[in-house]
Amino acid sequence: MAGYPNDQSMAKGAIPVWIAGNSGSSVNPTPPTPVPATIAGSGSWASGIMPANGAKALAASATLSQAGSLTIQRYIDAAGTVPIGMPVVAVLSATVANTVAVNDGLPFASWQVTVANTSGSTGNLTGVVLLQTV
Repeated sequence: MAGYPNDQSMAKGAIPVWIAGNSGSSVNPTPPTPVPATIAGSGSWASGIMPANGAKALAASATLSQAGSLTIQRYIDAAGTVPIGMPVVAVLSATVANTVAVNDGLPFASWQVTVANTSGSTGNLTGVVLLQTV
């Protein structure tokens, strides 16, 4: 247990204790498909399939200058061909940042984020942040 933040393994008769959550870490993955500056009217951007790498929770945020949606889809396979669970969707109001998060305990091997522009006009896409936590 040496190296843990509350290591008591050197105390006489102590039982090593580890506080749950101290080993967790967060990663801001780089999407395989770069984030564009704009999305055409009725168009979308998909991050590409990203490996879960043991992630247990996911989040994504974005701001679009037009109405749209922000979606996380998880997959049971690494190639991203077999969806697991329903996509988790947040509505994007024009120029208002929004976040979508998944933390339901379902196992998954890969995931993808999609931002859709549901208006007929080109929208500016900013503030895209992806996060996975193990």
